[in-house]
Amino acid sequence: MSGFVRLAEGILFWQVQETESRVSEGIFTEAVFLGISVLVGMGLFLLYDIFRIFRRIVPHGAIWIGVEDFCYWLLCTAAVFLMFLLRGRFHFPYYFTRVILPEALYTIVVTIVLYPLILKVNQKLEEKEKRSAQKFVS
Repeated sequence: MSGFVRLAEGILFWQVQETESRVSEGIFTEAVFLGISVLVGMGLFLLYDIFRIFRRIVPHGAIWIGVEDFCYWLLCTAAVFLMFLLRGRFHFPYYFTRVILPEALYTIVVTIVLYPLILKVNQKLEEKEKRSAQKFVS
């Protein structure tokens, strides 16, 4: 177990002792995992904000942005994978059938069904905007 996890458990255990309440070990473990998840999420958000600031300071093309995003999402995947390994509950078939596969299917369906609809609405709005701009100029 890493020093960070021991520190988080120590802080939570100290709080439990201070309040003299009795918390089951399962709830205590879940609270520690929730705290670690929140901290990892905050760190990932901070890292992405650093990427965004870097992109504003140093402009670069779409390919380089794609490479940066791909590396960022690999890092996010590794962080979540390590959190589940740390927790000792990494059952890949379970997560694949209940998380990964449904998200992939949802993305595919939304892309196939909604994207053309949104594109048509956007084209209509742009045509309307061009007509109103021409009336304004004339």
